[in-house]
Amino acid sequence: MRATKIILYLSIFGIVITIAGYDMVTYEFTEQFTAADIVYVKLLIPLILISVVLSTLIIRYGYQKGRLLRSRIIDNFKATGLFIISTCGFGLLTFALFQGAILTTNRVFGEQKDIIIIGTITKFSEIHNRKNVHYYIEVKDSQIDRVISLRVKDVYKVGTEFKLHMKIGCLDLLYKK
Repeated sequence: MRATKIILYLSIFGIVITIAGYDMVTYEFTEQFTAADIVYVKLLIPLILISVVLSTLIIRYGYQKGRLLRSRIIDNFKATGLFIISTCGFGLLTFALFQGAILTTNRVFGEQKDIIIIGTITKFSEIHNRKNVHYYIEVKDSQIDRVISLRVKDVYKVGTEFKLHMKIGCLDLLYKK
């Protein structure tokens, strides 16, 4: 019975990670920062509620199975620490799940339109990791009237014209395969 529960929990965790990361890994470009903003603005309260409920269930499960210590002082510190750590962990997992679900919904459901981004590069930045350098540009597009942040492979100069063929999904988020 215990092995079945572990397999079930690992399967659920794998499904969550797959949903959360699929669009970010398989597509050349997705507006993941815009999707993160949607989660912050519109889904923050459900995210917090889900995290608190799951953390409470974890603590109750620990008490029922006798896995937590029974000393009053140590018990309170341990329960508080476990609650805070598990709430943060479940919050991050739920955030990634919501962000991945938004990107997948944008790509799969509703009307998908082809669009050509034509605009002027307003900002160029590079971020150095241990082994890699990532380049980011911001383009002011006149067709959809917004600034678009893109991760690119080459170095660009601010003020030059930029053109890229993309798709726009049902939630008005851009993506490119």
